[in-house]
Amino acid sequence: TLGLPWYGSIAVAAFTLRILTFPVVVYQMRNTGRMAIAKPHVEEVNRRYGGQKAQASEEARQRYMEEVSKVWEKYQINPFSSFFVSMGLQLPMMTGFFFALNRLAEQSPDMATGGALWFQDLSHMDSTYMLPILTSAMFLTTVELNAAEGMAGQTGSGVKNGLRLLSVVMIPATAGFP
Repeated sequence: TLGLPWYGSIAVAAFTLRILTFPVVVYQMRNTGRMAIAKPHVEEVNRRYGGQKAQASEEARQRYMEEVSKVWEKYQINPFSSFFVSMGLQLPMMTGFFFALNRLAEQSPDMATGGALWFQDLSHMDSTYMLPILTSAMFLTTVELNAAEGMAGQTGSGVKNGLRLLSVVMIPATAGFP
């Protein structure tokens, strides 16, 4: 062990995970930035093909996809890679971290005492609701500052509003967690 109390060990483990996933976050941010730069070009292709996409022949749909793919290639982006990296790497890691801490809180008597600040007992829910509120506030701040960057238009605003709603729903959804 590092000789740290349990809450210190959790902080060190969380910090270590963030450091390990930092290159992935940088990749996602770069990809999102390039997508924002390429967006006007993709929109131009969409305008050219307009309403034809729905009733177009297979050949026209193929040409449309080739043009969009050329834009993606020109800007070195993959619109799906950020999603898959998040879902394939970060989400399982963070979910595993949560379940490991939850199991540790249930099985370790040390986690019922000796905490810091207002979370003295990690084996019970936070009766002050400070942790769920802080988590939600940090998530909302991320959404407002940069996470939904490059999401202009109706679809982007819908996604951003959905993420805003999720930040509010997170409070009661996580309030009962130990």
